[in-house]
Amino acid sequence: MQKRVSAQPKQWTSGLTFVMVTSGATIGLANFWKFPYVAASHGGGLFIAAYILCLLLVGVPMMAAEIVFGRATRKSLVGAVSSTISVSHTLPVWKLLPLLSLIAAIAILSLYLVVGGMSLAYIFHFALGDFVSASSDKVAGVLTSLQKDSWISTSWMLLFLVLVASVSSKGIVRGLQRAFRLLMPLFLVLLIGLFWHSYQLDSFLTGFYALFGEGAGLPVSAWFEAISHAFFTLALGMGVMVSLGSYMPESMPITRTVVLIGLVDVLIALLAGLIVFPLLLSKGLTLTSGFGLLFHSLPLALTGFGEEQFVGVVFFVAVSFAAWSSAIAVMEPLVAELSAILWGNRRLATFLVGTVAGSIAWAAILSFEGENSMRFASYSFFSLIDLVISKIVLPVTGVMIAFYVGWIVPRKIIEPGFGVRQPWQFDLWRILLRWVSPVCVISVFLAYWLS
Repeated sequence: MQKRVSAQPKQWTSGLTFVMVTSGATIGLANFWKFPYVAASHGGGLFIAAYILCLLLVGVPMMAAEIVFGRATRKSLVGAVSSTISVSHTLPVWKLLPLLSLIAAIAILSLYLVVGGMSLAYIFHFALGDFVSASSDKVAGVLTSLQKDSWISTSWMLLFLVLVASVSSKGIVRGLQRAFRLLMPLFLVLLIGLFWHSYQLDSFLTGFYALFGEGAGLPVSAWFEAISHAFFTLALGMGVMVSLGSYMPESMPITRTVVLIGLVDVLIALLAGLIVFPLLLSKGLTLTSGFGLLFHSLPLALTGFGEEQFVGVVFFVAVSFAAWSSAIAVMEPLVAELSAILWGNRRLATFLVGTVAGSIAWAAILSFEGENSMRFASYSFFSLIDLVISKIVLPVTGVMIAFYVGWIVPRKIIEPGFGVRQPWQFDLWRILLRWVSPVCVISVFLAYWLS
């Protein structure tokens, strides 16, 4: 078993595969259950413009930094930092950076397991007709019963964990590459089909204007949400892009690749908004976010028999695909680091990572309302992880990785990993990474938390 794992080529077989894998890592759940609400409540079209600007000035340069760091060193984040500390003549304290990133990755993975498991459950609820002609109370009752019955929720979570681990344990080529080559085309087909259904609704134009409508302005909170969403949806700060970049072919251009990934992320976020808004408005429902949006409002908008029931199944299959692809990507740096310690035993590493992530996910399930509730002040354990990791840890680790790559790692190591013949592209990226990206993040976050 160990020989088979080490014998696999440590590189994606094509540039298209790399784009599929990284795009799958960025689609995430946030584009479905958060972006539409955040965009609508923070200025509509103005927020979308701000979000695209944040992607170009912050997200894309930082994502490029992680990918370049991985490709230049051919290592995941722990190995990349360890191998460059001595040649960079810097302090050993930087070894704490990968540790913090891995903590963020295991926490985010546990959240994906919970939501992914619940999405699987809703596929079957729709397929069995549990939401046909259902009242608001009945729809809410399905979510409440699922949250309160920790055994059922845990069973669905474990099933989703098995799906994720079954891909990760098979390695880069036989596992991740094959999975993403199948998942991404299927996901796009489902998304286009859902968009076509929403486009045919009478409420489509109303939903379009609700998403792209003009707002009164962009307060600090809007910029904060835009940058936070960029970090979360691009999987920054967790070492994911460093690991995926370490398998990136030498011939692939960094600039065009990262811009393409960013554009795919924006496209999926906008499609998600144009799917969600018309569905809700067709039944006169109010837009929410998080669990309320995915597991109450949207099922309530699809209580009809026949077509709406089918759309409900397709929608939660798409959400499950998004959660599955993101969870596989987030698991990769954890498995890569642990398998290096275990002499290349990837299956054992996957099992151990899955055990830890599943245990955290189980604790998050217990934090939902019920007899075994685990709560901290007004936050459930699930909400607390989401708040701390997405709003604090990911931006901090993302800026730290950018600082390390931009200022500490010598140019002679990074420039070959960037892989362009035009030096001005590298110089422009380095200016953005050193000055523009971190200054934007730090300024917005300080302004938000101080206010």
